[in-house]
Parts: sequence; structure tokens; C-alpha cells
Amino acid sequence: MRSGKNRRSINEEEKRNAFTMITSMLFSLFLVALSVLFIIGFRAFLKNHPYQGKEKTETAQAGKGDILVLDPSFDVTRIIIKNIKDKEEFCMTAHPGVVDEDSVPLKNGQMLQVRQKGGFKDKSYYRLKDNTYVEADETKVQEVKEYLPLSGYIAITYISSGGVRLRSWIDFDADNVVRSVYVGDKVTITAMVTTMEGTSAFRTSDGLFITTNPQYFTDYTNLSEVEAAERSTADIPETEESTEE
Repeated sequence: MRSGKNRRSINEEEKRNAFTMITSMLFSLFLVALSVLFIIGFRAFLKNHPYQGKEKTETAQAGKGDILVLDPSFDVTRIIIKNIKDKEEFCMTAHPGVVDEDSVPLKNGQMLQVRQKGGFKDKSYYRLKDNTYVEADETKVQEVKEYLPLSGYIAITYISSGGVRLRSWIDFDADNVVRSVYVGDKVTITAMVTTMEGTSAFRTSDGLFITTNPQYFTDYTNLSEVEAAERSTADIPETEESTEE
């Protein structure tokens, strides 16, 4: 009798152990399945909701695939940076109006090549040839109406104690004099530049500007040679920097 009871007790314990093991296995499988379903669902969510940074979101909201609302009448290919004060921040940026560690501070006299102009967040910006942006602030930027590449030099003939002034941008009334040249000096010229206001100046090889008034010099520049060369090569790089002495 006692032996039969022992066998029944052992069988019941084995059943309990088997039930516990099966329950544990099923629970583990349930957790694994739940994890797999979570991963699949999360991937599907990410696929349908790609991350957009602040600027990308603003770009999409601008509409029609362009961050700028373009000005169709804009027909300028170059701009000159002007009137930047000491320690003043005016930059070329990857996104309109967003100055970060990758932004490039601009200097007086820099000439930049432009693709387009348009509005963004109640301000106007230039899109440059390298797809960076500069704010279209008329106090900081001169638009170039005409750019004629030149080779050669001018020889200064004007006799004066003050010499002929070289300026960092095209404004002969501004406080923008970098240095002067004197009678007998030769100044290498790379272009004649005319602003939208109609003021013209020679651009020197070091990125400064000097008068085109012939009473101050003898002109030894040559336009035709440069025009011929320009048909096969670009005249200037996308971004030029002036060198001030």
C-alpha cells in the first residue's frame, strides 16, 4: 500500500514539474515573440516617419522642394561684401540665417558668385554657387551689375601727397581705404566691376578696388586677351577672398 502511495506521489510531482517547465518555456517564447513584434513594429514606424532635423523640416515646409521662395526677376551673378565692422559677425552659412561652427565669416571686399535670390522667414538670402547662403542685407552686400575680366596693369601718373586710394569695396565716399599708391607705381588689374548703382572700379590682384578715372593713371590693361581665355576656363573660383595690407 505504501509503495503505491509513493508512486502516485512521484507521478504527481513529475506532472507538477513538467507543467512548470512547459509554462516557463511558453512564457519565454511569449517574451521572445513580443520582442520580435516590437522590433518589427518599431522599424515600420521609423520607415514611415523618417527623422527630420530642424532645418530639413523648415525646408520641407517652404514648399516645392526649395528652401527659398525664389525671386524670378533676379539677374545678378556676383556680389561684393562690404561694411563689416571689427568683430562683427556676417557669415556664409549652410542654411539661411543659421550660424554654426561650420559657418564661414565674410570679409570686406570678398566677391562671391551667386545662383539665386529668394525669401525665407521674412528675410532675403542669396544662394551661392556652392549652395551656401548669405543674407541679402543691402548694408553688407553690393550687387554687381557688370564684371569685365581684364589682364595687365595701370601705371599711376597722379602726383599727390595722398596718392590714389585702394578701397575694400566700391564706394568712394566710405571709410574703406586700405592703402594708397603713388606716381610711378604699377597696380595689377583683374577686372572692371560696376555695381547696380552704376559706380565702376578696377579690381586689383589683391582684391581691392581703385578708380577707373583715367586722369589718375595710364591704362595698360587688355580685355580681349582675357575674353579669349575665358571661353575655355572659368574666370574666378566660386568664392574669392581679398587680401588687405
